[in-house]
Amino acid sequence: MPDRETLTEVATFLLANADQDICDACIAASTGLAARRVASAGTFLGRAVYFLRDEWQCARCGHPGAVTRALSKRISARQRQRAAAVDSRDRSGALDGSDDRGAGTRRIRIRILSPNPRQDASVIGLHG
Repeated sequence: MPDRETLTEVATFLLANADQDICDACIAASTGLAARRVASAGTFLGRAVYFLRDEWQCARCGHPGAVTRALSKRISARQRQRAAAVDSRDRSGALDGSDDRGAGTRRIRIRILSPNPRQDASVIGLHG
């Protein structure tokens, strides 16, 4: 099982880019994680109800191969907005430990509820 930090990073990125088939290399480039860690997280998340893992063409680079997608029909609009806010704040460096509660956005926490996603219907939960 991939570590929680990697799962959180990959899940947050995918939730912010819902309905896009994104390959491991593009996720790794966007998140700064090692491609091997991203592949492990993608495989794990692909077993969850909110994500799909398959062989397809990447929406970003166009290369065929293993891609992961967050399924928007299973994710509420509010959850996508929260994930996007965290993703954009992360890119701007706002998640470096500084306290910026007055900025109008909220931090979320992605919690992995079960090591076996098939046992729990709500594997990834977003909490404000």
